[in-house]
Amino acid sequence: TYHICEIRHNRYTLATLLLPARRDLEHIDLQHLLLELAGITENLLLGDEETFLQQDALCASFIQDIVEEHLTDATEIENRIQFLPHKVKSFAAFILIRFDTTRLPNPPYSYILRTLGDLFPDAGMAVYKNDIVILHSQEERPLKNLDFDYDKLALVLENYHAYAGISNASRHRIRLRTLYLLANESIRLGRSLYRKGLPERIFSYEDYSLYYIVSLCATQFMDLHHHDDLIYLIHPSIIKICRYDATHKTNLRDVLFYYLLCGCSLNRTAAAMYMHRNTVLNKLNRINEITEIPLEDGYTQQRMIMSCIIMRYYEDYLHLSIRLV
Repeated sequence: TYHICEIRHNRYTLATLLLPARRDLEHIDLQHLLLELAGITENLLLGDEETFLQQDALCASFIQDIVEEHLTDATEIENRIQFLPHKVKSFAAFILIRFDTTRLPNPPYSYILRTLGDLFPDAGMAVYKNDIVILHSQEERPLKNLDFDYDKLALVLENYHAYAGISNASRHRIRLRTLYLLANESIRLGRSLYRKGLPERIFSYEDYSLYYIVSLCATQFMDLHHHDDLIYLIHPSIIKICRYDATHKTNLRDVLFYYLLCGCSLNRTAAAMYMHRNTVLNKLNRINEITEIPLEDGYTQQRMIMSCIIMRYYEDYLHLSIRLV
């Protein structure tokens, strides 16, 4: 005979306790003992967070001092790194994990940190401003992704209604704060701009770097001009296409954007937009009639792409509408 008990938190099973009952122990209330053990285990996993979080207090203090600019001297940064629990290898990057508090108001930080410890066994991590901050490092310069399992991280994020922002990697310790800010901006932009139909939870800075550039430009523009009418940063042809879309309920701007991103390939554009090749071709012909400018010119292509990015940032991030009249 066995007694079994599941410990659950926000619909997820954290642990399963299984207690065998021998016949010679029938006089003992094993079920009661199992429930007592479940309570102790639950407190260990969820309740004793303060003790667990203090185990990596050096890392938590280091991250706070870096972000809040209490630690700015290169020599002092190197000295503090020497005392961290985990060696910081040649190339360092920040990974920020942010929780959707509307779905998970009270994240079980200690349990999640333990789970992440399996994914990042050599990384320092701590809770800072309700985010889990991971200082990940590796010896080789990353060509694209960092050297951890993105699929496993995505599964953890899905289970706990969380999102991750990943900075670039750098060997310059004096720029660790910049890496933290880039990871933070990647979450901020990614959660507003990602395609809602896709289960995206990991936002790398490289995927949102142009939007961050636009964000910096938009902030400076509004500070300097005392208004938020970013239409003056956008190519006039894009405005003409937007007017046409608004009047005829079409999506020519999106077609042009993906066409340029896909290297002016009809087939790749059709695949990206789930359209037939001929449909894309007809829309491009209409775009050429509206714009009356050659799309083959490299500078014009870059100008058009940046204008579309500004439009998307303005609409999807700032939640404003470009003045089209």
